[in-house]
Amino acid sequence: MDWDGQVIMTSSDVADFLKIQVNSVRRWSRTGKLKGYRLGDRGDWRYLRGDVLAFLKRNKVLPKEVVDVGTK
Repeated sequence: MDWDGQVIMTSSDVADFLKIQVNSVRRWSRTGKLKGYRLGDRGDWRYLRGDVLAFLKRNKVLPKEVVDVGTK
């Protein structure tokens, strides 16, 4: 899915991408570490891929080659 040219990811998509538990993604979102958006009546989390990459870059946990691929 995309919005205005940016890929939109679910919490599960982000967890799979980062190879972590989905609860970690949600916790980071609730605490403001990872920028996310609550949508709909259920309040499902959605993330822009660029925000996820910025989070990784800011926390210095992403190899340079992955950042370059994700931002082009």
